[in-house]
Amino acid sequence: MATKDRQLNVRLAPTTDRWLERVAGGREKKAEYVRRLIEADMRRRQEETEFAMFNAAAADLTEADREAREELLGAFSNRDAET
Repeated sequence: MATKDRQLNVRLAPTTDRWLERVAGGREKKAEYVRRLIEADMRRRQEETEFAMFNAAAADLTEADREAREELLGAFSNRDAET
C-alpha cells in the first residue's frame, strides 16, 4: 500500500509570499519549490550525520592503518591532508 503525501498549510507574510512566488517561477510552482527545499535540507542533514559518523570512526585510525589503506587502495586512497 502506497503512502499518501501529507499536506501542510503555512501562513506567510505578503512579502515572503511574493518572494516565494518569484523564486519558484509562479504561483502554481510554490509548493514544489518548498518541497524541494525541504528535501534538500533533509539530504544535507543526512550527509552531516554520515560525515560525523565517518569522522568518529576515522579518529581511531593509526598511522599503520592509514599505511595499510594506502597499500590496498593505492591511487584511490584519499589520504587526510595534515597541512
